[in-house]
Amino acid sequence: MDIRCPTGTNVYACADGLVSQIGWRTANHPYGYSVRVRHKRADGEYETVYAHLVDGSAKVKEGDTVTAGQIIALGDNTGNSSASHLHLSLKKIGAKNGGYGEIVDPEPFFVDAPK
Repeated sequence: MDIRCPTGTNVYACADGLVSQIGWRTANHPYGYSVRVRHKRADGEYETVYAHLVDGSAKVKEGDTVTAGQIIALGDNTGNSSASHLHLSLKKIGAKNGGYGEIVDPEPFFVDAPK
């Protein structure tokens, strides 16, 4: 999903996890500069991908443990992008979803705000 995120805006971890990768996955990768965080749950392992970030803006290091709400980087427009925004993907490690590979629908993971 794409979320409005002007250049330099704080990007926060969605859930507790372990930073698995930072930077350009490969040269000229469409996601640009990104941070990936792994999450273990009873139903398997997941990864959130935070993409199109300011190059070099990571506030964490690979191997760091992060908590939900922690600043991990700054938003931007790196990679295959026409405007500054945060591209956020949720992957289930090992899932086979046709053309989407390991990417899964994040909606079942949303938590309603307290009433």
